[in-house]
Amino acid sequence: MKFGIRTPSLKKRFAARTSIKRYIRHSVGLKMPRGYGFITNPKRAIYNKVYNKTSVSLDKILKTSKIKHSKQTMLVKSDGGFGWIKYVFVSIFVFTPLWPLAVGYFVYKIYKHSKNKDKLVENAVVKPTVAVVGSNKEVIQDFQIPEPTKSLIWITHEPISKIASPMEIRISFKFKNGKLVEGINDQPNFFAEPSLIWTRLPIEVNDELEINPMYYPNYSQLTPKHRYQYINWLKNIEQKTNLSYVFLYFYGLERHLVVGNFDLALEETIRLEKVQELKFRAYIVNSLVGAIALRKRFDVIDKISFIFDEVSNITLGLKALTKKSLSAKEMMKLAYRFEFNNRKYIKEQSDIFERELDKLIKEFELERGLIWDLIDLKSIPQKDQQFFLNLSIPNKIRSMKWPQIIDNVEFKNIIHKLLADTHQVVKKMSMVKNR
Repeated sequence: MKFGIRTPSLKKRFAARTSIKRYIRHSVGLKMPRGYGFITNPKRAIYNKVYNKTSVSLDKILKTSKIKHSKQTMLVKSDGGFGWIKYVFVSIFVFTPLWPLAVGYFVYKIYKHSKNKDKLVENAVVKPTVAVVGSNKEVIQDFQIPEPTKSLIWITHEPISKIASPMEIRISFKFKNGKLVEGINDQPNFFAEPSLIWTRLPIEVNDELEINPMYYPNYSQLTPKHRYQYINWLKNIEQKTNLSYVFLYFYGLERHLVVGNFDLALEETIRLEKVQELKFRAYIVNSLVGAIALRKRFDVIDKISFIFDEVSNITLGLKALTKKSLSAKEMMKLAYRFEFNNRKYIKEQSDIFERELDKLIKEFELERGLIWDLIDLKSIPQKDQQFFLNLSIPNKIRSMKWPQIIDNVEFKNIIHKLLADTHQVVKKMSMVKNR
């Protein structure tokens, strides 16, 4: 097995480029797709895989030119009219022994080249469909993204070689005191942000909305057509679209809630919650509670009262943290979780039950204080709770220690007694009414 630099061979290069068998096989389409060689010749496929890993081509080492990305929205390639000359040399060089075929090949290539050139110019002038976005300014101007969305999207003009994966782990080696030290960094960087719009990636006009879900969407991994759909949707986030695009934009809002413009992102998240599906609300609630606790912005809770529509350890933890009373409706939702079996009046006379329970809660708080004052919150076990979906946010922020209040016996007994007392009150009212 070869290791290091491969020995160049002009003889093998010439043979590969003048092989009639190879030319016919490629022209007819009998060539096995790249990566499937193990089907026709497993032994050679394994050998080639190892050979390419253990050796390097001299051409690759000497190659110094890099691909430059155009800043224009469309680039029409032109050879200045002299591109046909290469076909003359190819024909003479390859098919000299077979000059009749060479002449036919020469005529065919000139005809095909002229047709392709006309078609390319026609498409470029009449119907440009591919655009390479050149700068942040061009993105905003071309798609006319309004505020506040315009100020909340994350954009970069950096080379696409800097694209990183939120799931990648970087291993570094360095010498310390003469010893080799290995370091592992599993914290994603900014270039791993899924919603980050890379202006050097191409987009392609596409008015046919993708209906299939794209799990864990990432802008850099979208197709050019999907990128167009996503950026076009950003012009009005209240319009219906693929839920994957909503998640992608929401990833960026989460980053703002954690380290960016909190207040603007909060308003945008509230707007997003009003127009999106109910199943999306759970993710919004988790992110908002996590951001409020992380940045200690308890002043905004009154703006987002909808987060308490569902009762969970996350919302109860926020209630305990801010010393806010539990409502009668929240306690009624806990009846099933706390195995309160007498739920007849909760189901049949919910309005009356809620009204009477609210009275008992006020009497309880006047007499004994808030429920949170009667519970030793520090003794409640805490578990790692994930708040944010964005995988590029460091793990120590995405997940935080959070009290498991629902599992607390003291809390359960208090709620259970209030529900039982209310049940008796409503039962007596019902009996008097039926007399």
